[in-house]
Amino acid sequence: MQISIIIGIILMVVGGQAVTGEDNQQGQYWAVFADKPWLLAGITGGLIVLFAISVFSVNSIIAAAIRKGRYVSKAAKIISLWRTGTVFLAGIFSFVLGWGRFAEYITDIYMLQMLLWMLPFIILIFLQLYFCYELDIYCRKGCLPAQCDPDSGIWSRSGYLTYHLRHNLLGIIVPILFITFMADAGTSIFEYIDSRYPSDTPDSSISYLKAFLSVVAIGLAYLFAPLILRYVWMTSSMPQGPQRDHLEAFCKSINLKYSNILLWKTYRMVGNAAVTGLLPVLRYVIVSDRLLENLTPDQLRAVFGHEAGHIYHKHMPLLLLAVISIISMFGMFVEEALAYVPEYWPAWSQEAIGYSLGLISLLIGLSVFGFISRNLECEADIYGAEAADNFQPGIDGRLSSIGSAIMTSSLQRLSFINGMSVTARSWRHSSLSNRMELLFELSVKPGMLKSFRKKLRLIKLGVILVFVLTVLLLAW
Repeated sequence: MQISIIIGIILMVVGGQAVTGEDNQQGQYWAVFADKPWLLAGITGGLIVLFAISVFSVNSIIAAAIRKGRYVSKAAKIISLWRTGTVFLAGIFSFVLGWGRFAEYITDIYMLQMLLWMLPFIILIFLQLYFCYELDIYCRKGCLPAQCDPDSGIWSRSGYLTYHLRHNLLGIIVPILFITFMADAGTSIFEYIDSRYPSDTPDSSISYLKAFLSVVAIGLAYLFAPLILRYVWMTSSMPQGPQRDHLEAFCKSINLKYSNILLWKTYRMVGNAAVTGLLPVLRYVIVSDRLLENLTPDQLRAVFGHEAGHIYHKHMPLLLLAVISIISMFGMFVEEALAYVPEYWPAWSQEAIGYSLGLISLLIGLSVFGFISRNLECEADIYGAEAADNFQPGIDGRLSSIGSAIMTSSLQRLSFINGMSVTARSWRHSSLSNRMELLFELSVKPGMLKSFRKKLRLIKLGVILVFVLTVLLLAW
C-alpha cells in the first residue's frame, strides 16, 4: 500500500508545482480547468463521489459473494484494483484538471498549498480504506468481520482506519512536509544572504545549490525519521517484564545501542518489528503487540536479529546514500536532457518531454532502489539466522542449519499472523518463499554464502562509488 501512496502523493505535489509554477504554462495548455476554480472543485468532487459509489458497490457485491463461498480469491485483487485507481485519479486531478491551481486561489503559504494539493488523494485513500475494510480483514483472517471469532483479535473499522491513516499516510506525508520545510528554510536563508551581499554567481550554480539544499533536507529527514515515526505511529515504551529483559539482553550481546524499546500498538493485527535510526540517541527498537503474542523466544530472537542486522551492516546509511544519488543523478539527467530540446518547439511539448523523462527516471530509480533493498533484506535474514543460533558457524563455511531453520520458521509464522502469501513480493522485499529458499541453500551448499556476501559487497561498493560521483558532478 505504501508504494501506491508514495506515487499518488508525488503526482499530486509535482502536478501542483507544475500548474502554479511561475515559469510553467500548463494552466494554459493542458490543465483544462485550472483557471475555473469552482468548476474544477465541482468536477474533482464529482469524481471522488463516483469513486466512493464504485468502491462501495463492487466491494458489497464481492463481500456478499464471499459469504456464499464464491469469489473467495478475488478480495486481494479488488483491493489492489482500488489502490491503482487512487493513483490513476491522482494523475487526472493534477495533470488533466489542474487541481493545484485551486489551492493557489485559497492560500499562498507553500506548506498549506502542499496539503491542499494532496487533499483529493487523501480523501480517496480514506474512502478506499473505509470501504475495503471487510475485504482486507478477509484477506488477513480468512473470514469477514461479522463471521470472525471475536476472540481472534480483529480490527474494528475505526481501529483499522486509525492504524492505516497513521502508519501508511501520515508516516509518508509528515516526512515529506518536513523535507519541504527544511529545503525551503535553506533556500530562504540563501536568498536572504544573497540579497544582503549580492554576488555574480551564475544561475546554474544557484540552481544546483538549491538542489543540494534539498538533498541536505532529505538527509535531515532521514536522520530524524525515527523521532517522527515514534509519534506518528501508535507507540509507547515497552513495559518492564521478561520479554523486554530478553530483548535488552540480546541488544547487549550484539552491542546494539538504542534510545528505547517501543511497543507498537496495532490492535493485535500486525506482526512486525523494526530498529530505526542512524544515531543511537535517535534509535528505537520497535516491536508490535501481535509479534510479542505469537512468536517463541527463539523466533523473536531471529526476527529481532534481522532488524539488528540492518544496523550492524549499516543498511540505513547505505540506503540514504542510494536515495540521494538516485534523486540527484536523475534530476541532473532530466535538466541536462531538456537543454537539448529546441527552443522553437511549443511549450507544451517541452513540458510533456520533461514530465515523461521525470516519470521514466522515477520508475528506473524505484527499480534500482528496490533491487538494492531486496538484497540488503536478505543480508539481514542471514544475520537473523546467525543470531538465532548464537552466531555459531555452520559446517564448511555454510550458514548454520539450526539458525536457518529458526529464521525460516519465523518467516513462516510472520506470513501466517499477517495473512500474507509466501509467494507475494513487494517493491522492497523478495517473496518469503524466495527468502526461505535462499536461507536453506546457504545452509547446504558449500561456498554459496561466500559468493552471496561477495555480491553484497559489490552492491555496497557500487552505491558508495555512485554517491561519490554524484557529489563530484554536483560540485562541478
